[in-house]
Amino acid sequence: MGAAAVGGLLGALISGMVVRRLSVGTAYRVSVSIIFLGPLLIPAAGGPSWLLVGLFVASFFLEYFGSSISNVIIVSLRQSITPQPLMGRMTAAMRMLLYGGGALGGPVGGVLAGVLGLHAALWVAGVLSAAMLVPIILSPVGKLRTMPTGPEELPA
Repeated sequence: MGAAAVGGLLGALISGMVVRRLSVGTAYRVSVSIIFLGPLLIPAAGGPSWLLVGLFVASFFLEYFGSSISNVIIVSLRQSITPQPLMGRMTAAMRMLLYGGGALGGPVGGVLAGVLGLHAALWVAGVLSAAMLVPIILSPVGKLRTMPTGPEELPA
């Protein structure tokens, strides 16, 4: 968890530089790819204990690193395109989706581990996490060169 905290802090510190070097869309796609591919390192971990621990640490570091960068981008994007009177509703809806969906992960993971075994359940979670990249890659957010100032500037 310490590595995750360091990854999150580092990601937050360099997020502005990443967006300036890449486009907004590319920075978002890359950062989200880091988040969704990181969980694959956990079921892939094996071998000597130093490698096992290293892959676990790398997974948490990368997930929080990517999360910090993507959060800066996506929260800024939502706030820039949402009309002010709807800002509270948008924020509440997003938090409900993110935290509500996350709360289902523990029970679903427990059932999967009970049915498939822990290692297989970790692979299922990793593969499903990686599959989340498909809608991200297809999303118009990836086409953004700069941060829009309103909904009319979003790509089709």
